[in-house]
Amino acid sequence: MDLSYVVMGKGGLAFWWIDNAGSVPGSALANYGFNLLPNSNNDWAASASGSLLLSSSFSLQTGDAVNVTARVITAHAFPYNDVGFALLLQSGRLQAVLFAVRPDGVERVGDMGPNLPNTFHKPSPGVSVTKKVGQAVDVVLGGLDYWPKDAGGASSSAKVTSTHTPGAGTYQLLAGVFALNQSVNQARPAALVLECVRLP
Repeated sequence: MDLSYVVMGKGGLAFWWIDNAGSVPGSALANYGFNLLPNSNNDWAASASGSLLLSSSFSLQTGDAVNVTARVITAHAFPYNDVGFALLLQSGRLQAVLFAVRPDGVERVGDMGPNLPNTFHKPSPGVSVTKKVGQAVDVVLGGLDYWPKDAGGASSSAKVTSTHTPGAGTYQLLAGVFALNQSVNQARPAALVLECVRLP
């Protein structure tokens, strides 16, 4: 099945990638019914920005599975406020959260403070996720070489594979990569690369 996509913010058309140096506000995620930090008491969206990638529509039959493999990467050493995520939409609204993770594999924002309010939205029930955390990735996106990363700090790539069987219907895939707390690194932004989207 052939899919096309549109980028909102900053990304590429040669293959599926976006980075968080785009200007899409965090408040835009509410349009899809998605709250990245569902337990937060703060207006996190007001200080978040990044990019989104939206696929064309595709149809599934009962028992069909969606399999998405993505890599969330960064070229800077402290990705504590970076996050990449993927969602399954139906009629333009959230049907399932496939994953939400930092480039170092952690599923929360920041490296200090209470865990629950800072924890990203968990994958939805029925979503199977595997994750492998590694070092810098040798790739050039938008003219930026992501190898090597800045010295020190955390691991800088998380490869995530999510599988979900949502039921019969028409769906879209929405991927995003954002910087929280007004912390986007314009010179060395975090990025999300969709390596594989497998449909029946």
